[in-house]
Parts: sequence; structure tokens; C-alpha cells
Amino acid sequence: MFVQWLLLDRYLIEFNSQSFFFFLLPPIVFASAYTLKKKNFVRHISYILGLGVLGTIVAMTVLTLILNYGNELYRDPVTGESWVDPAECMLLAAVLASTDTVAVLTLITADKYLVLNAVLFGEGVVNDAVTILLYQAVDREIQKAEVATNHGIEDGAPGHKDITLGRKEISGMIINFFSLSIRSIIMGALVGLLVSYVLKVFNLNYDPIKETTIMIMFAYLSYLFAEQTALSGIISMFSCGLFMAHYAYWNISKKARVGTEMAVCTIANCNQSFLYIYMGLSAFSIEMEYVHMNMVYTTLIAIFVCRIFSVGVPIFLVWLSTGMKPLQLKWNEWVFVYCGGLIRGAIAFGLGLQMTTDNNKVLKNTVQICALVTIVGVGAPI
Repeated sequence: MFVQWLLLDRYLIEFNSQSFFFFLLPPIVFASAYTLKKKNFVRHISYILGLGVLGTIVAMTVLTLILNYGNELYRDPVTGESWVDPAECMLLAAVLASTDTVAVLTLITADKYLVLNAVLFGEGVVNDAVTILLYQAVDREIQKAEVATNHGIEDGAPGHKDITLGRKEISGMIINFFSLSIRSIIMGALVGLLVSYVLKVFNLNYDPIKETTIMIMFAYLSYLFAEQTALSGIISMFSCGLFMAHYAYWNISKKARVGTEMAVCTIANCNQSFLYIYMGLSAFSIEMEYVHMNMVYTTLIAIFVCRIFSVGVPIFLVWLSTGMKPLQLKWNEWVFVYCGGLIRGAIAFGLGLQMTTDNNKVLKNTVQICALVTIVGVGAPI
């Protein structure tokens, strides 16, 4: 009866992507930055940035290649139609480059597995930010390409044209990625320094609740400012959280320090729990008419394959850069790193909701199925 009710009233479990990115995701990102163990992060920065930045870019590249190959391989021999446009394969790859290490981190305590915990947590935080930036950069170039393609059709070119991204577009995407990253980091740092100065000048130690409120509100303002100025709110908020933890934290009372950390962690955990519950319920809203099973199988295989490269390439380069010294993690710990990166969670799901291309329903349903399969199939056994 419950399942039948969900199927009949599908609109009851539809979710607005704006709600996800403006209300659910910011507290999770801020909590990750504010409670980050900076010493461990800096000590293992080569592994974290290697896996979080380079590994994410490698994953997206491998995913794009495999998806484009499958897109051509399974092209309809009669109509000549493929699953999606080539550029949409890159957009899907950018979304699925996101990883979710929460399932693995629950089994690894920082006391027993200090290095592994720091690497997995750091990779997860950096991966979220890089994935969102990659998605925004690809989506922006696709929108420009769609405008150019639509103008071409209006000028007399017959039929539908596949949207592709050439060298010029990819170069623009790379420049935009680094430019957006730097400007967003600066924005967050400025807001973090501003609230630190305000709390230092105006002594509010007599009212810990006000101190906690100011900390949280300024953190959210950094997100809103960045979004309103066409920057990345996630990067800005993460940067703001790091600066607030380093400076503002010492300008508030002891009660406010404890209260702020408890408040942000509680809100973040509640949001994460809601997201996983919603993702489970969303299984009943999958529109099977927009599901290409060959595409789903190819995408799942691509996720497993790309993780090999997204871990292997960065770690090999780190090993070379350290003079071929033994790695700080054992082989069985690298298995945890590999498995943790197979899960596609909240970020992938949320970015999937934002897709607005011509075949967005096909892409959304594919992301949705892959997220559910990896959470249940990989996360549950772990």
C-alpha cells in the first residue's frame, strides 16, 4: 500500500535542486571545514590533494572516454540515435566523478587508523568541491554550445545536431575552473577574516548563543555572496570555515566553541540523514521510459574502472615525488580507499537534479540508479 501510494503520488517525493544547494549542502560543507583536523590535513596534503584534485580530474576523464565509447557502440543502427550527445557524456562524467566516503569512514576510527582516516576524509572534502567546480565549468560550456547549435539550426541547417566540446571549449573550461577556484577561495577567506575581526573587536563572551549565531550566519553569508557573484558557494564556504576555525574560534568563549561545533555537526548530520532517506525514497520516482539499461551498465562499469586510475595515477606520482619511498598506507588500506571512492552519494545526486540539457531526464535517471546501486551494493556490505 505504501509503495502504491508513492507511485501514484510521485510528486510528493520530488525534490528541488535549489533546496539541496541552498539549505541542505551548505551546513554539511561548513561542518567538514570547521571540524577539520588541520594538522593531519597538512601532514598528508600530498595524498589528499593527489586523490581529491588530480584523482577527480582523472576519474572524470576516464568516465568521459568510456561513456563516449559506449554512446557510439550502442548507437541505434536504424535511426542513428545515441543515448545522449557527446557533451552530455562529459557532463555525466563530471557528476559521477563525485565520491562519498561516509560509509567507509564509519568503520575507521582516527585513533586506530590515523593516516587512512585523514586521507579518506580529506579526499572526500576536496572531491566534493572539485566535482562541483568541474560540473559548473562543463555545464557553462555546454550552454554556450547549445546556443551556437540552436542558432545554426535556425539559420537553415536541417535536423538535430550533436552538441560537442572542442579544444577551444575545453581550454575555456580549464581556465574557468582555476579562475573560479581562486576567486571563491579568496571570497571565503575574506568573510572568515571579517567575522574573526568582528568577534575580536566586539566582546560577546557574556552571550555564547549570540557568538554561535554570528559564526553560523557569517558562514552562510559567504555562501550567498559567492552564489550572487557567480562564484562557487561551496568553495567559498569551505574556505570560510577553515579561516573561522583558525582565527574566529579563538575569539569566542569556551561555551560558544563547544556550542558552535555541536550545532554545526548536529545540523550537518541531520541533513545527511535526510538526504539518504530521500535518496532511498526516490527509487520509486525513477521514470523507466527514460532509462537505457545499456547506458546504466556501461556507467557502472566505468565507475569501477575509473576508480583504479583515479587512485593509481595520483599515488604513483606521489610515490615518484617522494623519491620512491614506501607509501604511508598498507595495501589493505588502499583497498578501503578504492572501495570508499566507488560510492556515489549526495553530491552526485544533487548535481543530477540540476541538469537542464535536452536529455536531462535520461542523465538524471542514470545518476539516480548508479547512486542507489553503489550505496546499496558497495556501501551496505562495507
